[in-house]
Amino acid sequence: MTDCQSLTDRHTGHSRKWEHYCAVLMYCTALPGKTLRGRYFKFAPLVSQGIGPLRLAVHEKADASQIYALGWSMGGYFSQFYVMYHHVTAGGNVLAAAGAYGAANPFADLRHNASASCAMEQIPHIQTPLYIISAGCDAMSPCSEEQLEAFDSPGNACTPWVDLLRSLGAQNVEFVILSSTGECLPVGLKCNDNIGLREHLTWPDSQMPSLLSFFRSHPAGTKTHQ
Repeated sequence: MTDCQSLTDRHTGHSRKWEHYCAVLMYCTALPGKTLRGRYFKFAPLVSQGIGPLRLAVHEKADASQIYALGWSMGGYFSQFYVMYHHVTAGGNVLAAAGAYGAANPFADLRHNASASCAMEQIPHIQTPLYIISAGCDAMSPCSEEQLEAFDSPGNACTPWVDLLRSLGAQNVEFVILSSTGECLPVGLKCNDNIGLREHLTWPDSQMPSLLSFFRSHPAGTKTHQ
């Protein structure tokens, strides 16, 4: 659990004391494995809460209307899936919103070129507030379809995921592309698999104030019945 306002204050330079906390469940994971034409990589999570949702929701200082999930890479897929599909913790608290970096559609196939589809036909809870961040060049969870095809990445691309949500009527999706133009970069000298891997493994620290502000402005409703 983290104090959202205090975390924001560390970025803005302000110091304040708040009585209540929000619970941000962070899933910042990437499994060791063979990716990107044989390269191995792994990195430690910024925060690992494991099955934190079951505990944090009942913490005495946790504001039940401000329980969020935030993830990076595989954790970003999981955070979106957890909030949109389950929507409620085991303790009966509604998950208010999800944030994701380097992650796209959690309900699609594991690979864009899968021979057999296991994608979900219907996207649940499309009005769930989502704050999605994509690097302009990402070799693991690409920004665009062009990058997805060029890097033969696992998963799927971020921009088509956001476009799909909005085409279905989602009204609470904030999408940020980290590039000088605010758009996905074309594959080439400024966007190749080396740059894309580096960008994927670089947490967008500068986006934390905006992301946490988004969370605070999207609290959940009342506690549901167990």
